Formats: sequence, C-alpha cells, structure tokens
Amino acid sequence: DLKINQFSYSVEVLPIFILMPTVGSRAALWQEIDGKVRTTPGRMIAPLFYFEDLDDCITSLTGSFRWEMCKREQGGRWNDVRDPSLTSKYNDYLQFYRKNRDISPELRERIKQDLQRARNNFRNMFVMDYMLYIKYESTGAQRMNKIARDILFEFCPFARPIRDRMASSPQYGKLIERHNLKTATKLRPLNTIVQKLAGAEEIPSEITEEIKFTKA
Repeated sequence: DLKINQFSYSVEVLPIFILMPTVGSRAALWQEIDGKVRTTPGRMIAPLFYFEDLDDCITSLTGSFRWEMCKREQGGRWNDVRDPSLTSKYNDYLQFYRKNRDISPELRERIKQDLQRARNNFRNMFVMDYMLYIKYESTGAQRMNKIARDILFEFCPFARPIRDRMASSPQYGKLIERHNLKTATKLRPLNTIVQKLAGAEEIPSEITEEIKFTKA
C-alpha cells in the first residue's frame, strides 16, 4: 500500500474582473488574493468602456499579479536573493545593474532610462519587461536583455507549444533545455506515485492534474 503523508499541488484560480461604469484607459490590480487564503481569486478593475488595447491591458494586469503574488508567497524574503524567486532575482538585477560586469555601459544606460520611465518602481519595471516578453519575445522578436530574459523564462516559462517552436533559438535553446530538466525532475516522483497506484480503482485527480500542469 502507498501512503502519501503530504502532497502539494497547483490549483487554477481565475481572477474576478470588476468593470466600473466609467470611460477610460487605465486598469489596475486591486488585490492578488482575498484576505489571507492564497487560493482565493484576485481582483482586477477596469473601466467598462476601455479606450486602449485590451490585450495590453490584460498582459499588464497579469504581470502585476505575478509580481504581487510572488511577494505574497515569499513573505519577508521576497527580495532575498538567497531564496531564489521571481521578485528576489529581479530586484537583485535592478539593484546592482550598475556594478554588473556582464552588462555593457550602453545597456546600463538603457536600463537607467527604462527605470526612469517606470518612476524607479521595480514592479513597474517588471511589468514593462513582462509585456515585452509576452508580446514580442514569445514570437521570436528580441526586445529584452539577456539577464531579464533569463529571469522571466525561469519563473514565467512560455507554454509548451511556444517552447517547442523556440527550442532551436540561440536566445532560448539553453533556457528550454534547463526547463526540461527541471520538469523531468518534478515529474519523477509524480510518475512514481502513479505507478504505485496502478492497481487502484482511481488515481486522485489532484495527481493527474498536477502532472498535466507540470508538462504544460
């Protein structure tokens, strides 16, 4: 008999969109979760009559959500690079880019200008990069520097069809190989559980859904 003492799995939680009876071109992430329970939906606010590109709006809100949810999960260690996460690595990248020998003087100046556009707010800067990542990098158009690209792909990897299409890309080939190795490591214990439950009447849906999610 297989005894599972503890099993962590992912849950899909869709956000609640609140449409305000207004006209405008700005939307905002109100909250990433409701209260303290992390499986509650986030809330996003947008005007009912939205003037700008709706895809850009959703992408921007998603970027804000990723940042805030990571901070929520990491707690007080959200900016501690000793505990690698999306926010800690990105915070470290922006905090010390001037001293990074892998960043050319031209790129440092560009990062400085982008930070000024983002009002020196690291979350705003991340959302700007996230939009470039989703809109352009996913299509093969290079718009990001290597450091930012590596961080985003590590914690926000493209869906499998996009990864398969970009596997031979000089910019993403090694990143995808690394991702595949991590995926294989995560799948190994899950597959072991499935094999041991082979004789059971039904494999718990949490396990099969986690396998699908890991492969996605």
